[in-house]
Amino acid sequence: MLRIKTVKVLSLSLTGMFLLASCGGKDNGGGGGGGPMNGGQQALTDVKADFSGAVGVLVIDPTQTTGSLRLIGGEDGPVNLSLADSDSGSGDGSLAKVGSDGEVQSAISSGDDEEEANGWCCKPKLPSVKTIAISPSKEIYLHFEQPFVYKAPEDGDWSDAWDPSSGNMCQIFKVKGGTIEDLIANPPEDAGNLECLDNLHFVDSWQAQRNSVFQFDDASNVYYPGSIPNGNGKMVVYKRTPTGEVSEMINSNICVQDFLVTKAGGIFYTGSSNCQNGSGSSSGGFFRYVSPSSSIIEIARDWWNFVFEPSASATGDKAIFFGPDPTISQTASWDSACLFNFDPNGGSAASDRITPAITCGSDIWSWINLTRTADVTAYGTGYSNGNSNPSDAWITQFKSRCESSGQVFAGGGSQISSIKQTSTGDVYVIGQIRKKKEGEITCSLNIKGGHCVLKGTPYLSGDTTYGTEDLCQDAGGTWTQEGWCTDSTKSTHSACVAASTWNYRDVYYSSAVSNLCGATDDANMLSNDDFYSTPVTATNGTPNPTPKYTRGWMNCQVKSTDGSTNNYNWTDEYKGLAKVDTTSKTLTLLSGTDEQAISLWLAGDQPYFSSYNTTQGKYLLRKYENNAAVTIAENFEAYNISESGEDGKLYYDGLDFSTNAYSFGTMLEAAPYTRTIKTGLTGTVKTIVILSP
Repeated sequence: MLRIKTVKVLSLSLTGMFLLASCGGKDNGGGGGGGPMNGGQQALTDVKADFSGAVGVLVIDPTQTTGSLRLIGGEDGPVNLSLADSDSGSGDGSLAKVGSDGEVQSAISSGDDEEEANGWCCKPKLPSVKTIAISPSKEIYLHFEQPFVYKAPEDGDWSDAWDPSSGNMCQIFKVKGGTIEDLIANPPEDAGNLECLDNLHFVDSWQAQRNSVFQFDDASNVYYPGSIPNGNGKMVVYKRTPTGEVSEMINSNICVQDFLVTKAGGIFYTGSSNCQNGSGSSSGGFFRYVSPSSSIIEIARDWWNFVFEPSASATGDKAIFFGPDPTISQTASWDSACLFNFDPNGGSAASDRITPAITCGSDIWSWINLTRTADVTAYGTGYSNGNSNPSDAWITQFKSRCESSGQVFAGGGSQISSIKQTSTGDVYVIGQIRKKKEGEITCSLNIKGGHCVLKGTPYLSGDTTYGTEDLCQDAGGTWTQEGWCTDSTKSTHSACVAASTWNYRDVYYSSAVSNLCGATDDANMLSNDDFYSTPVTATNGTPNPTPKYTRGWMNCQVKSTDGSTNNYNWTDEYKGLAKVDTTSKTLTLLSGTDEQAISLWLAGDQPYFSSYNTTQGKYLLRKYENNAAVTIAENFEAYNISESGEDGKLYYDGLDFSTNAYSFGTMLEAAPYTRTIKTGLTGTVKTIVILSP
């Protein structure tokens, strides 16, 4: 058995989407104009890919043919590679194989090396290989930068052989000869061993952020985009079965922006129906799902910037996505944008299939007030639902949510730019997110009995800080004993209790900030009926009885730090890394409030992110582990992080601000996070496929 790992390595000049290139039509680097009527160049009918004896395969930019790379895969451990020289104008050096001894040889050739052959004037140039992909059934697929004539015309007429509609050109191929094991064990017998997947459609300009033009489901069906000949660049997505049947999955009337194939054979894609000249517009955009049985569900529409990621599920395809709320009829806008879960099997209605993954930024107040359906189910109704006698569970939860801080919300005008999900279903996001401020409970209170009033807040007797007259006055408060004496000749509390009975009058406080507001088990809190029917009196024997009180409407406000009045500006906004908390339906901020998160990668299930620290004025590369964000490189702007295939190491590339130097190499996954620079390969290695027993 072989262990197969494909590692994407993006260079400085190729950061972004390097895997798909534009098609030049008739006169491109591959076709060369061929045939006697077009200058006499021969067709590349015998292109051969040879993987025999390989432990690794490199996709290389043939214009950069010097340098070395340390690669896992040799029989005796890591080996140093030296790239062989090749014709810088040809793609013959764009695919190399590595033997167990570290020797690098070209893995692709275009046949006869003679300047003239069979009456032709010269050998054409082979386009560069851009992508190598491995199917689940371990077959190898190759994508070339441009299409080329790969077979002779059946009628012998070469006059239109280089016309894209002739059926003689091809750009995407499968390597014939069996699985990777078969190709490693046996050199190719035929002069040419590439099987064309589609000789009528070519990979034109493409903006999807996927690693390859090829995608596979678990049945090894291959999915690929192709532009229609003379169709103004309009793109179609096709599915090709292992037996060669081709079907159209996304048609040319859709300006497809991005698509993702699931293991089960479903497709998530974004696009636009307003497709003109090969490009869509912001209006009419949609996010759709095609099931393995080919039925379509429109998930969301009228948006241009959907961000989506498949969800791990044992019950079928699911996804998590960011965009406007698709379950409401109002026009899509930033105000309703949020992070949503999509389950095609959730039910017949859109609201059954699409549910919020978090509490949206525009709905923080509903979360605090427990008015969401899930909260009512869990805690019952409260003051915000018109219930003046909520349960203790509701009061406890309301107090907790109000007084807490640090919960993170998204949407409601805040953009999520990246979503990543681990194999266990943990979801990480980067975007503009909102961190909740600390709140405080207010309520209306009626109190009968001696108590302290400090800055408008009442404190009952027995309070450890202000619960006696002396403590209250020492703090600058007022000890309140409003009432009347049974002996009408006595007008003060002290005079009355020496010889008679003092009857306390109720004192009302509106919007009081008091610990009494969140109490649930205080025997001195009475219902309104009991409060007004229960006298509170003071006599010589009990001059300071325990006060009784009743609580009215509870509210929550942002905690004041300067004595100012109520403030409902609940959040501070940051550009950060956060994790979805599926229990509380909020986000947990993982990056610091002094940094702006930029990019997010998963290496295995380990999240790594780059950020700019505004306090230090430096770029940082960080990872999140053991519930903490750890800096592993500073003053370094990371472009890409990926697995290397070598235990304990990652591939990285980026810009070192200390030296103004671009570097590519490996980095230790654990402290001290030592970086080993690979020299001579800037802009050279595109993709590494590691094959080892």
